[in-house]
Amino acid sequence: MTPRTVVRRALLVAALTVPAVLPAAASATTLWPATLQASNTGMWPSMVIPADGRPVIAHYDAANGRLLVSRCNDRACRGGDEAVSALDTAAQTGRASAMVLSGHLPVIAYQYLTGNDLRVARCNDLACAGTGDTVETVDSASMVIGATSIAVPADGFPVISYFDAVGSDLKVMKCNDTACAGANETITTVFSTGTAGLQSAIAIGHDGKPVIAFNVTSAGDSDLWFMRCNDAACAGADETVMPVDTTGDVGDAPAMAVPADGRPVISYHSDGTDHLKVARCSDASCTPDPGHPPQTVDATGNVGDHSAIAVTAAGNPVISYHDTANGDLKLLECNDAACTPGGNTMSVVDADGAGSASSIALGFNGRPVIAYRSDTVSGLRVAASDPVAAAPAGAVDMGSVDAAAGAATATLTVTSSGGTPVTFGTPSVTGADTPAFSVTGGTCAGKPVNAGATCTVTLAFDPDEVGTVTDTLTIPSDDPAGALTRTLTGEGTFTGAAPTPPGYDPPASAPAPGPTVPSTPVAAPALSALTAARGLLTVRATDATTAALTVAAKRPRGAALTRALAACAGKRGAARTRCADAARWTTVKRRTVAFTAGIATLRLGKVRGTHRVTVTLTGPGGTATVTRTLRLR
Repeated sequence: MTPRTVVRRALLVAALTVPAVLPAAASATTLWPATLQASNTGMWPSMVIPADGRPVIAHYDAANGRLLVSRCNDRACRGGDEAVSALDTAAQTGRASAMVLSGHLPVIAYQYLTGNDLRVARCNDLACAGTGDTVETVDSASMVIGATSIAVPADGFPVISYFDAVGSDLKVMKCNDTACAGANETITTVFSTGTAGLQSAIAIGHDGKPVIAFNVTSAGDSDLWFMRCNDAACAGADETVMPVDTTGDVGDAPAMAVPADGRPVISYHSDGTDHLKVARCSDASCTPDPGHPPQTVDATGNVGDHSAIAVTAAGNPVISYHDTANGDLKLLECNDAACTPGGNTMSVVDADGAGSASSIALGFNGRPVIAYRSDTVSGLRVAASDPVAAAPAGAVDMGSVDAAAGAATATLTVTSSGGTPVTFGTPSVTGADTPAFSVTGGTCAGKPVNAGATCTVTLAFDPDEVGTVTDTLTIPSDDPAGALTRTLTGEGTFTGAAPTPPGYDPPASAPAPGPTVPSTPVAAPALSALTAARGLLTVRATDATTAALTVAAKRPRGAALTRALAACAGKRGAARTRCADAARWTTVKRRTVAFTAGIATLRLGKVRGTHRVTVTLTGPGGTATVTRTLRLR
């Protein structure tokens, strides 16, 4: 059968003749590999992530020739206690598995090598470990080799693309129930020109009908093609078929995803150049667009074989693939929907003989999770990112600290409570009262902290004002929830001596005896202006080098004031005056500041309202004290 083919080949070939461009280096998501099974397992992995975030992976046990399903017990598969079930134990069964969730349960299409048949298994639970799992041989007439791919439309009945070696054809099976168990599935040969569909990828388009990316080999060269079906089973003989990339020997091992805009994106290997390529369709039918040809996204050696693709919530593809030359598993995180070279992020996930086959999905936190074959451990590995930073709830209370004394310290313990390590940045303090709090040390900054381990942030509180002080501590990390923040709080107090009473001039010390030496008179310091605005006290003076500032608040009327004044009744003269003054006024801030060009300033913090400010100027010509009442704001 030959489907309706829409081809403008000359236009497409011209559009595809573009030079390869290497991706730019950038920061990457850190994925942490963990081994799930060894003993020659992990071949042809296919993974889904259900609502609980714990991956389910179908893979082939080559040692025993059977289909396995591994169900992780945590979101990063790092507990070392993952469940594994033998779903189909018939000899040489389970190769080229493809898995999807249908009705929240796994459905797996795979090869039964002994008879070269196509089989489908539907699990009765997410671990495929209970009773009630079904295994069906759904096509025993074809010789099924190469890749299989499966998708589930809204009706819940799977649709499968696969290769029939008898006629070298691409076939599609539409199941008539959720388990493909009715023996009445619809099987259609959808493309029979050349060797078609040895490797294919099927998905569901926005119209609810299947779309398929597949390779077609003719005269020794392979091309990448695309099919948009016009019915649920691709059985109408009127499918829309488009060439996607026909330049050189391309289209090997395609993987496909359909993002929210309905324009499929396909990753594949170019056998001619041994590079990874990406094609972003111009529309739902993948009509060739000369202005936006497929992109070479990694041209560093022999790369791109057996890729897998997913699309983030932002619409940008993430692709896992194999670096054959170095034996590495690599990850490409695209910077836009088309993976335009120049802004993508490319990283090595596992350099330990890894990634000859992989499957990728997005985890609960929107980050990639990759299941893959590791040749070094001869088994299945999963690389994931599940960093969670945690600290005790509530504010960090630094207590009461005398503003005239030294700083108080505290230590905040931070826990790495996710499934993989957390990498922390440098903690910082922000807020209106920032100088009062500071980060003075700790063990968190700039390093990964293993899951379950802790690190510390050391804090200091050195207030310069009386009253409650608050700021915010921020601890950045690669936790996708964002930086960890905690409120810092403390109470500034003052227990020093009472301020100098107004009008009091300290007696001048008697000059030391000595010969009279003629000298040039030195002017005494004099206050020019004392102002307060926007939390800043400004002193202007002449012939002064420093100013000792005392800010006092008036004690409110009440029993405390009455008792303080009563205590002064037994004193006489100046002593009584000083005592009464000390009773009526409470010192809230005391600092000595230096003059620059006749100006000195003091940050008031949260000191507001009417206060008495006593200024004692010191200069080469002596001292001078002035007291004024100001409204601080």
